[in-house]
Amino acid sequence: MKKEVLTYIIGGKAGQGTKKAGIVAANFFADLKREVFQMNDYPSLIRGGHNFSVVSTSTSKIYSHYMKADLVVVLDQRSYEIHKDHLVDEGILVFNSDKVKGEGTGIGISSEAKKYDNSDLIEGVAGIAILAVVVGIDKKKLDEIIKKEYGRQIKDNINFSHAIYDSAFEKIKKRFELKQGKKKLVSLSGSEAIGFGAAAA
Repeated sequence: MKKEVLTYIIGGKAGQGTKKAGIVAANFFADLKREVFQMNDYPSLIRGGHNFSVVSTSTSKIYSHYMKADLVVVLDQRSYEIHKDHLVDEGILVFNSDKVKGEGTGIGISSEAKKYDNSDLIEGVAGIAILAVVVGIDKKKLDEIIKKEYGRQIKDNINFSHAIYDSAFEKIKKRFELKQGKKKLVSLSGSEAIGFGAAAA
């Protein structure tokens, strides 16, 4: 299925790497020369509180994120309850079956993560592996993304991402085709953009 505009949401507890997963997704879309708008929502900086990241991308200009998502990945029950209604009718909802009871595609993210150090934080990598499956990225390209974006535990992150990728590939049959843009774009946070603007003034 071709997608002009695609929105991706990943939600979980503070300390599960959801913000990082959102940043990685945004950088990946930018590498495809697509317009990107990412919003991190982290009302809780306390480990265990609800955090989520939403990333919208298009080949045309995009000025905000959209809360109706084509792909929703949730790592805990609270995130499922909050974001299940943010899914578009033809969208894909993937949940951590070790922690969530609900409708959608369940994958044992936490049980796989427990095989590695920093098991909570590594769970966010699952969101990137699942995104890779849904947009048709192979494991070689996924490895490149992991090596570029995750500076620590690269081997563990790659092995974990492969396990989640294989499970998602088997269970998720729908794919979203993303068209590349025409111009190389730079991914900046709002703070970075303000800083560059001030320096150039």
